[in-house]
Amino acid sequence: MFSFIVRRFLQAIPTILGVSLIAFALLKMVPGDPARILAGKNATPEFLANKRHELWLDRPYWQQYLHFVQGFWPPWSPNFGDSWAVQRYTPVTTVIAEKFPRTAALAVSAIGIEIIFGISLGIFSALMHRRKVDTFVTVINLAVYALPVFVIGLVLKLVFTLPHTNFMGTGFGWDFSGYFNSNAQNPSSFWAAFEPSFWFQNLLWPSVTLAFVSVASLALVMRTSLLEVIRADYMKTARAKGLQPSKVIGKHALKNALLPAITLIGLDFAVILGGAVITESIWNWDGVGRLIVNAIQARDAPVAIVLTMILALIFVVVNACVDILYAFVNPRIRLEDME
Repeated sequence: MFSFIVRRFLQAIPTILGVSLIAFALLKMVPGDPARILAGKNATPEFLANKRHELWLDRPYWQQYLHFVQGFWPPWSPNFGDSWAVQRYTPVTTVIAEKFPRTAALAVSAIGIEIIFGISLGIFSALMHRRKVDTFVTVINLAVYALPVFVIGLVLKLVFTLPHTNFMGTGFGWDFSGYFNSNAQNPSSFWAAFEPSFWFQNLLWPSVTLAFVSVASLALVMRTSLLEVIRADYMKTARAKGLQPSKVIGKHALKNALLPAITLIGLDFAVILGGAVITESIWNWDGVGRLIVNAIQARDAPVAIVLTMILALIFVVVNACVDILYAFVNPRIRLEDME
């Protein structure tokens, strides 16, 4: 198993290098002269030449690339060199160190909701196959899957964080504004976000906003996967041996049906970690998503490109972890990989 894990991470190295090359190429394609921007319009030619030398802009591209990569490894190093890309990267790293735990807390909370409700609904729907309740749940999942995230977030914010004392003139109303914050407070650390009262007031509905569509998609995938496994020949054999239905589903079917669900959960987790831009903007959650929005609005190309590279690295690492988890769930995968 150890060799399987090592191979998976070694296979990720070329992808990481490719991402860094693309990020560097995009950085060089951005219009404008960094040295001129930093030196000012009235800079003398000598001062401008010195500034270009300080920023490594007078070196060959391969040397600039190596210096660019230096700023990413290790990201916690206090010495980032003096190149333009690295100088711009240093404060971004500091800001990300502050904001990433918040996005990570939001991602973990949303994925937890997705796993609990998505897998449960998928199993329930598969076991109720060809019944009216299965049709009802499937139709609801398809309808939710088609909803945009910003619609879900705005509706949840309107219903649960704003007071409604007179609904459409009926005299009936509700007021949850004392329980939930319309503008979420930001936690001091990753673990502080899961303090029960803080999570309930600030993180519950942003997490539900993120997980709402994912729950529907995971339930649909889990239903389809479990139905395919239940119809397999070896499942018929297990039932013919007289095994209890709970053992047939729990011990034999569920483990194999989880493989497509693991892929979807891994991709969803990577997307959320990459920055839930819309959700963080709606709920004023100060994470990586809002940092990306601010960088784009300010036309801060180096910051946006560095963040893009970091998000791409997250995808690579999460995909490698999903492959490893695959091997744990189904040993046949790592055996086929070794052949």
